[in-house]
Amino acid sequence: MVQFKAKIGGKAVAIPAPDVFTAVAPRYLEDDQGLIIDLSQLDDRNPSFVPTAVAEIDDKLRSLLAPRMKGDPPWHISLFAFGPISLLIYYISGPG
Repeated sequence: MVQFKAKIGGKAVAIPAPDVFTAVAPRYLEDDQGLIIDLSQLDDRNPSFVPTAVAEIDDKLRSLLAPRMKGDPPWHISLFAFGPISLLIYYISGPG
């Protein structure tokens, strides 16, 4: 499971854990959190928001996914994403 969240219009978003577990049932998660990329600490009204967020997405994706890619790639990923559309598109398309 992967969670991505960033402020939208200056407001933080929440992805309640019970809702996530219900949504992925009957599948089981690797751990209690899965992969979380939380950019809610960034001010989405700051002009440097998008470049800063993109750099953080790249860093977190590399550090979160690299250990998992040493073995067989995951055959299923549940993605829960809330944030500005431009970041969601970048996040889904991946770094580089």
